Amino acid sequence: MNPLPTACKDEVVLTLPTILLPGLGIPASAWNNVKAHVPNAYATDRLDSHSPLSLEGQVNRVIEFMDDRDIDQAQLVAHSMASFIGEAACRLHPERFTRLILVDGSYEERRKACLRIPIEKLIPHATLRAIVQEWRCYSFWANELREIQRSHPLRTRTVVIAAYACRPGRWVRKLRRQAQQLSALFVPMKGSHRLMLDRPEAIAALIREDPPQAQRHDGYAL
Repeated sequence: MNPLPTACKDEVVLTLPTILLPGLGIPASAWNNVKAHVPNAYATDRLDSHSPLSLEGQVNRVIEFMDDRDIDQAQLVAHSMASFIGEAACRLHPERFTRLILVDGSYEERRKACLRIPIEKLIPHATLRAIVQEWRCYSFWANELREIQRSHPLRTRTVVIAAYACRPGRWVRKLRRQAQQLSALFVPMKGSHRLMLDRPEAIAALIREDPPQAQRHDGYAL
């Protein structure tokens, strides 16, 4: 798919497609306010009981989503637990992604694997069951990503966004460390964990690479 031309004053800006991945238990519709400011954006939804449990299976699902829409290259924006998917996708398929933006992404150093316990009888609702299944895969995905990191370097330009409520604390310092490890641009942003709902215009500005927004957020020079 060719980039879409969008008017910007007297110029024509070519905008690559943007793939938006929601976090655990969050519907694709949570990205609607961001999409209103980003042309050619697509939000995926993983809230179904047939979602693959492996991290690589989730990556393949993103690639299939792109192939079904004839998208050759795109920016990839991943929120929360979907950051595992986003980083793995860019490492495994660097030719498909021009930039990776991790929105308050999961960054835990959990080593112990979660137990795989059948929950079909405990939770009859398919969507809730899918959420619980995915949550139980958290440590599996973290460990799977760690293996991918060892064998596949990250060549995609990356932005790490960290949410904070009042002032930056331990969590922001942790994501700053992640940004350093990924050689990424680090952006602390005031708001709740669901930044796409709290700060849609700021998120969209980073996706569009709007220079003023990309250089300074909430008083923090980058």
